[in-house]
Amino acid sequence: MFDDEMTYRTTGYILDNIEKKFGEIYTDEFISELSYAIERVSIKCEDFTLSDLENSLVNAIELADKFEEIYFDYYYIPKDLKRKISSWRIY
Repeated sequence: MFDDEMTYRTTGYILDNIEKKFGEIYTDEFISELSYAIERVSIKCEDFTLSDLENSLVNAIELADKFEEIYFDYYYIPKDLKRKISSWRIY
């Protein structure tokens, strides 16, 4: 599921923040899609910094009142992942 250490650590950090706020309500499919999105951002975004990505994703978690309200608004995060979170389809 993970191709590199950065993707693994960042995915774990985001999942920890989700779990702290909403509990462990995600599936293996969500973890896979999140890790893919993180990896894609690091490859596609020219001005990528890990701290900016993590801050943006954690901020989206903190702003949401419910898990399905999380809206990851960061470069190259697939719209499909955003839509699945909001419609609760992968849980």
